[in-house]
Amino acid sequence: MGLSDTPSFVQLSDAYWLDSPHLAESAPDPAPPTPVPVPPTGFPWRTAMVGLSALTVAVALVMALV
Repeated sequence: MGLSDTPSFVQLSDAYWLDSPHLAESAPDPAPPTPVPVPPTGFPWRTAMVGLSALTVAVALVMALV
């Protein structure tokens, strides 16, 4: 069996893709991409308030210990 007896890679690749079951008409469509969740509009304000509260507690603890 020489090199001329073997089919080329391109022919094998084409045969694989043409015979693949994923090309059947009964194959389901891929799921649509899920949307990226958007945080609520008050998210930055709440984050700032939590940070400010934590800073206030930290300053109060430092003042109480000094």
